[in-house]
Parts: sequence; C-alpha cells; structure tokens
Amino acid sequence: MLEVLAMVDRFPIPLVVSALALAAGLLTAVPARADAIDGNWCAGDGRSMTISGPAIVTPGGKKAVMAALDRDTGTTLWATPQIAKDSTGYASPLLLELAGRRQVVSYSTHHVFGVDAAKGTLLWKLPWPDKRPLIGPMAVLDGDAVLASGSSREGGMTMRIRLQPAGKGFKAERVWTAPVDNLHGGSVLLDGKLYLSGNRTHPDWACLDARTGKVLYKTKGRVKGAVIYADKRLYCLSQDGVMALLEPTDAAFRTHGSFRLVKPKRPDAWPHPVICDRRLYLRYHDTLYCYDIAAP
Repeated sequence: MLEVLAMVDRFPIPLVVSALALAAGLLTAVPARADAIDGNWCAGDGRSMTISGPAIVTPGGKKAVMAALDRDTGTTLWATPQIAKDSTGYASPLLLELAGRRQVVSYSTHHVFGVDAAKGTLLWKLPWPDKRPLIGPMAVLDGDAVLASGSSREGGMTMRIRLQPAGKGFKAERVWTAPVDNLHGGSVLLDGKLYLSGNRTHPDWACLDARTGKVLYKTKGRVKGAVIYADKRLYCLSQDGVMALLEPTDAAFRTHGSFRLVKPKRPDAWPHPVICDRRLYLRYHDTLYCYDIAAP
C-alpha cells in the first residue's frame, strides 16, 4: 500500500540533517567551526558526514581533503592534507575495516583514497584516469576491495580496487574497469552483483558482476538516479522525478510499479531515498515527502 503520510514544505536542508542526527543521538548541537575545513562542508555540497567513535569524519575543504571533528565540541581532531592540488570531492566518506585497520575511503577531484580513521594519515591513493574533475558517489566495500564509480565531462567508469596491507599503509591495485559512470546516485551490492545507473558513458541502469566488471544486463529509457534496497526490491528515484520499484532478477530488471514524485523544470531530483519503519522518505529541494510502503 502506497499512501502519502506527510509532506513538509520549505524545510531547510541543514536542519533536516541536524534534526535526524540529533534524533538518533549521534550529535549534540554546538556552535563550532573547524578551521581545517574552511567552509566547504556537508549538506550544502551534497555530501554527508560519517560517525567514527567520538568523531565526525567529513570531506574537507580548502585546507584539508578530509577532517575529523569532536562530535561534542566541534574541535578538529585531525586533518588530512590535500592530495596534489585536488579539491574535495562530492562523495560521502565510507568507514570500513580491512586487515584489522579502520579507514575512511572517499574521492578528491582526481583520486580515490583512504585515510586512517584514528589519525587521518593517508594510507593509499589511486589516480582517476580522466583528466577532468571527478564526481562520484560513496564507494562500496566488497571483501578486500572497494568498488568506486564516477563521472566527468570526459565520461567515466566503475572500477574494482583491491587493497592489500603494505608497510604503514595499503597497496591499491585496479582489478577491472567497466563503462558505467555513476554520478551521484549511489549503488547497491547484492549477492555479488552491483546495481547502479550511469551518466555519460552509460546513460542507463545496469547490473554488473562485482568480481569481473561484466555488464550483465541494463535498462533502456530509465533516467539515472539514486537507489536503495529493501524487501528484495530496488527503490529507484530518477532525476526526472519518477520513483520506480524494480526487482533485480538473474536476467533483467522487472518493474513492479512507478509514480511521479515531481515534475521538475530541470532534471535535479537528486536526494537519495530513505526507508525507515516501513516508510519511504523522498525529498525534492525544500519539500520532504513521506509514504507508507507497508504491505496491505
């Protein structure tokens, strides 16, 4: 059963982020400014924070490619120096543990990289092949590797990066690349398959073999967007404002319904869907929608 439970207009985006974090008991409201970040931070730039113990790990700004703040006081705990002359990327940080070591993986405009979650030390970096600045979503952990994707004006790709301990850091090795350039909608890894949408190189939704990078199947005519998985279904919000329910099978995507959330003047329905307590939350600009998705 799909029923609109609530619609909130003109809800400030930073307030949405703060309210959800406060409700979860993750943050306390403190007036703080991190000098290591120098402004370029959080919801206004389309990326989120990651909680690691007492710290909030965030993409950096002009002075650091990544930084950690004390979540109670806002004090800068550590800051990772810029990589080459790169700017901070759009991706939200991914916190993971590999070979007994916690690290945070993200993107700059020309690199994929990982830093020590406790100290901010750069553990590894891998140059992105494109010369133009990269825009990519949060990476995905798969065994001893991360699956990273991104797009630029030259095109883009998805790649599998194997990470192996080496000295004080990790050796990063590119295992395969696939011609699917996910821009900002994220991806879902399920039973060895990666589900995502492309942008310039591959403007469709696709299913990849996570071990080999082979494109197993794809859609036609469905606009790129953001995805989340629940109850054996992919909830896909395309940037043209259409919400679709897809079933990933062995051979194709099977559509189980769709509706139009909004009809935007330009294709910018970019926020990711959220599911909590059998409710689907969708946002477009400053309006938040809540749908009942419980089985009848």
